[in-house]
Amino acid sequence: MAEFLMRCLFTMFAEDAQLIPEKGFHKLLGQMRDTPKHFVAALESLWAVMDQGGYAPHLNVTLTKFNGSLFKKRSAFPLDREDINELWIAASKDWSNVEPAIFGTLLERALDPRERSKLGAHYTPRTYVERLVVPTIIEPLRSDWELVQGQVTELRDQGNHRGALATVLKFHRRLCTTRVLDPACGTGNAAGVARPATLHCDLPYSETSRVHLPRWKRVA
Repeated sequence: MAEFLMRCLFTMFAEDAQLIPEKGFHKLLGQMRDTPKHFVAALESLWAVMDQGGYAPHLNVTLTKFNGSLFKKRSAFPLDREDINELWIAASKDWSNVEPAIFGTLLERALDPRERSKLGAHYTPRTYVERLVVPTIIEPLRSDWELVQGQVTELRDQGNHRGALATVLKFHRRLCTTRVLDPACGTGNAAGVARPATLHCDLPYSETSRVHLPRWKRVA
């Protein structure tokens, strides 16, 4: 039962974090309220696709694989209309702001000790992750951004606005393509903390490095 609830909760988080179509799981649960006899088959079918990746008929979309073996065991429990309605109400809430590390902790506790040891699924506190992420990812990005701002200021002073723009766009592309690899990913806590930390690294901004983009210029 614990693993079943864990899968339900993570699927609610996944749709609000846009990992699966928005409200896709919520709509599926709404349909199952009227046809509870199909509840088990519907959820097990969805979770099978999330485990392996591929086309999800109930959502009419192709999903990427969710690793970590959370959906490897995808058995669902038969529920009546009232119980399915409780899940439907829970799915209507916004789960996107839930700390991802919580799911890793729940997964660790739900796993059999032998399976947990095999996967290396052990909880890493946020403070420990930040000790690694900040000096290896965030601080280097901030340092490089300071250099970029200096280059932009120098180019603008020289009247080379195109060069200044190109310098900023080059750094922007680097930010967009930065990847964080956790080779020992167990419950996913480390990756869950690293992702928002990288996206919101609070790069200092100097007014002198402002670059005005032409109205026709679209930065992807």
